[in-house]
Amino acid sequence: MEVRKKKTLLSLLLLAAAIVLMALPTSAVLTFATSPTETVEKTFSYFNFQIFGMGAVLPPIIACLSVAAALITLWNLLAKEESAMRNLAAWILSLICLLGSLGNLLLTGSVGWAGIGIAVLLFGAFSMQKLA
Repeated sequence: MEVRKKKTLLSLLLLAAAIVLMALPTSAVLTFATSPTETVEKTFSYFNFQIFGMGAVLPPIIACLSVAAALITLWNLLAKEESAMRNLAAWILSLICLLGSLGNLLLTGSVGWAGIGIAVLLFGAFSMQKLA
């Protein structure tokens, strides 16, 4: 197996692992104030679109873009010939997902283990993507 295929496969596996973490019900942590001095943390899946209404817009967007990046990466892996446009699309989607994940960790203030794992896995997938 050539080096390009190995990196593409590793990127796909890292994206798949990040998507599995996003699907867990403990991946997105939101903090709610029940009183002026008391807060409660609740966890949701990145794929739960109800958190749009709760003010967390990044997790569902990151989840959808990660699935799109994984599909394009799978297409790159199965294609007989290399396409610069597919490589660029997968790289850009991976970059957007990585930046969104880091932004989500900084904006929410509530950091869970799954959120950190998602950011690390997306960084690994982004670093394995080949920029055409």
